[in-house]
Amino acid sequence: MNRQLALRRLCWKEVRQVLPLVWMQLGLGICFQVLLLFQRQNPFTPQMMLIAGMPSLFALGVGALLVGQEKERRTLDWMRWLPVASGELMLVKLTVGLLALVAVWCMNLLLLPIFVLPSGGYRTAAWAHLWLFDPGWEYLWPLQSVLFLLAGFATAWTFRSSLAAMLALVPIALLPGAITLAVILFYEWASSDRSFVNELAPWVMGVTMVVLSLLMLRIGWRRGMRYLAAEEFVDRRTGRAVSLFNPWDDTPVWTYPAFAPAAMLIWQFLRQNQSVFLGIVGMLLGALVLLISDPTFNSGRPFVAAFLLLLATSWLGVLAFHGDALHERIRFLAERGISPAKVWYTRHVPALSLLALVLFAGAFALPGTVRSGARLAVGYSPPLILSVVFLAMCTYAVSQAVGQILRSATIAAITAPVLAWISIVFGSVMVVQMGTPVWLMGSLSLLPWVATFVLMRRWMDNRLGWGFWGAHACFLAVGIALPLIPLGLAMMVQPNMPGDVRRQLTAEAQRYGSAFAEPREPVLRFHDAGSNEPSALSRREEGQMIQEQLENEFSFDPGSIRFVPRVATYLMGEARLARMALEQDAESESQRNRYRDTMSLIGTFVQRLRLSWRLIDQDGADLMEIWLVNELSRPNAQSLLDADTYTGLIRTLADDAGRQAARRRALVMSWAAYRAQFRSDAPETPLGGYAWRGQAALTMYLANPFSRQRAADYLTWQMLQRLEECESSQDAERIRELARYWGVPTMFYGVGMGGEFLRADDPSHFAMPVEGMFRQAPGSQWHAGWERLARELANK
Repeated sequence: MNRQLALRRLCWKEVRQVLPLVWMQLGLGICFQVLLLFQRQNPFTPQMMLIAGMPSLFALGVGALLVGQEKERRTLDWMRWLPVASGELMLVKLTVGLLALVAVWCMNLLLLPIFVLPSGGYRTAAWAHLWLFDPGWEYLWPLQSVLFLLAGFATAWTFRSSLAAMLALVPIALLPGAITLAVILFYEWASSDRSFVNELAPWVMGVTMVVLSLLMLRIGWRRGMRYLAAEEFVDRRTGRAVSLFNPWDDTPVWTYPAFAPAAMLIWQFLRQNQSVFLGIVGMLLGALVLLISDPTFNSGRPFVAAFLLLLATSWLGVLAFHGDALHERIRFLAERGISPAKVWYTRHVPALSLLALVLFAGAFALPGTVRSGARLAVGYSPPLILSVVFLAMCTYAVSQAVGQILRSATIAAITAPVLAWISIVFGSVMVVQMGTPVWLMGSLSLLPWVATFVLMRRWMDNRLGWGFWGAHACFLAVGIALPLIPLGLAMMVQPNMPGDVRRQLTAEAQRYGSAFAEPREPVLRFHDAGSNEPSALSRREEGQMIQEQLENEFSFDPGSIRFVPRVATYLMGEARLARMALEQDAESESQRNRYRDTMSLIGTFVQRLRLSWRLIDQDGADLMEIWLVNELSRPNAQSLLDADTYTGLIRTLADDAGRQAARRRALVMSWAAYRAQFRSDAPETPLGGYAWRGQAALTMYLANPFSRQRAADYLTWQMLQRLEECESSQDAERIRELARYWGVPTMFYGVGMGGEFLRADDPSHFAMPVEGMFRQAPGSQWHAGWERLARELANK
């Protein structure tokens, strides 16, 4: 084989070796973007962070893959025999790594027009996007990935194990931030002008990354040349024989103390993975130090500590099986008939013991306010400890399964943290968005343990064929399918609106129009509501000013308005005060005009409310009409009003057809608006103006958007049936159904103790809601006794 042919074959081998890592990071990035689609409307969705961060994740592992994996498989010894110089061999590996990094950047930038730009993520005012595009900071992402790549090559040439090389990357990755922070602190201490700090930070970070990259390139090149140089052979047999010879030790072999096989296996695991295990211990201790150093949780150190904890936990899970996979050490145990179950639990005992010790110490490292139950400004609470423990155990469980599935320690170390966090995000989405019970997701966290235990014998015997992969795929399918079963069952048994009714309402909504403009909100503008000073105007002067303002607003904009309890309460109170003044002085013309104008304004208010498409505004109009029925039923009401005002109010109350048409239009349009504005991340999407979350009795409807949408359809159908029934009789079963779906007590619909005061069958006993206590059941006043009394007033 000549030199040119050897170089071509070498380049092709390196490309094939790095391709799995390229496709892996692209697949993981797409998985994350798909999961984030459920949180598209969340302004803190880190879509751009993922696109810019995935190349750095690739750079962390490419050095360990191209160098560390070669050292573990001892293929570098074979490459020494190729007709290629050591410098050329290193140059080929470094060039392939850099070209692959450029390809990864291009692939991730292609995700920008696919996932981010269509959702407006580039323009979202979120912390995850704003600082990313600040001047100077956007250049640090490519520099960071180049630094990680060169540092990965340096550590891979330095350390024997790929896991140890990746552990050494953690402090190197923190160096630019630490140096930049030190420079900024020194600048702030030495200079009184701090306005330049924000502009100085990215440049200091960039220069630091460039210097460290050159340093890592130099170290990696020298280490690689030294490793590829000819080895020196030193005969140590004489010294070893002298050290082993001890003529005074004549103790028989059978008198040596015997150890249990499990203890010996644990000792063997710790001994052969000593360097990696100590590195992980250092990461866990660093996380504890960060927790202890910030007793108030007002900085970002707790989040860095959580990241270090989950990363170290993930690598601890990978180490459980890859410690024996290195140089095929597991064959030593398999050939000697060691039980797979014993090997399985002896590999987990040291890691779980360390993890339990760290979590126990971390519980005491948390501030006392967190342990005692006081909530802090950042939202920490006592369940935080249990949540961190559960997340750490899930991370370890997924990582140890990845360590058994993937044969490459480098790819496993990169993939395991990402897959563990994807699993956590998936579980969170299932619980929060799909309503999967927490106990079911907790039970499914045991599946990775069961999978590795069942397939332990195959792994020890190196039978990694289709049966091994198929078994793991079956466990994965079970873990994905089981959380969806409660959703499927709920969707099967959940009642829904009939299809013909849905088509009818859709066509009716299209006839009404597709615009869902919010009705105008009337505002009381007589003094500063936020001021504690009393108004300089009297109540009569305030009422006259409010009346003029509302009349001007109504004449300027003839459209619909929204129901504002404060305005309605004020107008009804103004009319009541004027009537009481007239009862004391019937000859007062000013009070008569005040009463007449206020009552006329209330009638106009009701008519404008009937124009609104929101269900809550129709219920507000019902409340004001109930008050008008009570007011106009008084013996002297007609005498206190002029003929035109009295006739207009009576005509408004007697218009049953117009009232029913306005209610039906509001019900249909509220349903159509809910379906048009429905979002999977908005559990309180308004339904007709009501902050509705679905059936309150089942958490499935509170969390799952699809169930809420079906529940909204069914609720609209029930309300439509209630509207079309023109009798005042109450169907108790339907009332309980409506109350359960709206999440209100049944007495709000007039059923049960106290219901006679909350439904206006007898308006004289109706408890009119006042400002600050406005809460009623939607449609509770439909076909009540007050409508019959309104018709009787018109027939007098």
